[in-house]
Amino acid sequence: MSHVIPLNGSQLFAAATAIGAVAFLAVPAPARADPLAPLPLAPACDSFGFTGAEALSQDNGWAVQFTSSGPNATGPATASSDTGTQMHGTLSGGINGRAVDFTINWDGGAKGRYVGHVNEDGSWTGTTGDSGWKGLGPLMCLTPNNPLPPAPAPEPEQIPNRPGVLEPQQAPPPLATVTADNDVYDVPNVPPGKGKKIGVLQAGRQVQVIGSCSADDWNNVVVPDMPGGKGSAWGFISCP
Repeated sequence: MSHVIPLNGSQLFAAATAIGAVAFLAVPAPARADPLAPLPLAPACDSFGFTGAEALSQDNGWAVQFTSSGPNATGPATASSDTGTQMHGTLSGGINGRAVDFTINWDGGAKGRYVGHVNEDGSWTGTTGDSGWKGLGPLMCLTPNNPLPPAPAPEPEQIPNRPGVLEPQQAPPPLATVTADNDVYDVPNVPPGKGKKIGVLQAGRQVQVIGSCSADDWNNVVVPDMPGGKGSAWGFISCP
């Protein structure tokens, strides 16, 4: 846990001078799992964010440590100088695409603004007041500007070239033969007058009978050339 170090008069004067020009930086960054691993170069990135525990060092001997994730810089920050002086403050601002711009409001009223840029490999550098600074460890890519193309759709299964197999077809229904000229009604004419005559079947014509076929009863027959395409005729028919 960090402790504020009491300062004598000369140390307070040096610290106040540094704060007025720049924002104080924090203690060295905690070790990362792989601090030397570079950010992948492909695909290129147009939006970066913090990875969690972040740290940056300043040219004038100060260092800053804070914890933030994503594009926003939030939470507490701690700064230390190479002489052991420490400061504590609160973050605001963050990263917009590749532009770094955040402010630390230090306890006691001083403010430090950090402005910089994120490079292709995720490294980040900038200035604060009259001093330069650099991030210790790469930032993470949030949005690639050239995402990989979608995977190609699988090719259709190749079916071996073989003769086509025809589906079995039903044999057409057998036809009945009209044995004498016969009137055709729209419905069976029973009792007489119930049905309406729609045509005549000529002797020798072949017709399809719907349902049962009888030589001495009413038959429902298919007659495409008559109104409705079907009708009823009495007997005078040779069933198949």
